[in-house]
Amino acid sequence: MTPFSTNPSIRLFNRVSTALADQGMPLEHWCLEHRVSPKQARCALFGTTQTEQGQKLRHRLIAESGILSTPLFDDENNCSPDDLCQKGANLLFDWSKKRLEASND
Repeated sequence: MTPFSTNPSIRLFNRVSTALADQGMPLEHWCLEHRVSPKQARCALFGTTQTEQGQKLRHRLIAESGILSTPLFDDENNCSPDDLCQKGANLLFDWSKKRLEASND
């Protein structure tokens, strides 16, 4: 999968919602299943909310959509999609840092 920015944006929204739909789970259905308001999900992906809860939701959507090659959450690291762990945040940070370094080379 082609690396890209995970910063909140319309592009991130499109990538996540397309990836979820490709898995047979449109964003609205994912929200219903996970008891999340579709508006909250959109705001988290667009970046119109920068609260800790919004950031956790954005990371959860990114992880569950499968758009990153390295999962943020797994049983081995005792992380769950319902609780953004520090290890997941570090993985995302490291991935973003490597992308930035690679683009500067």
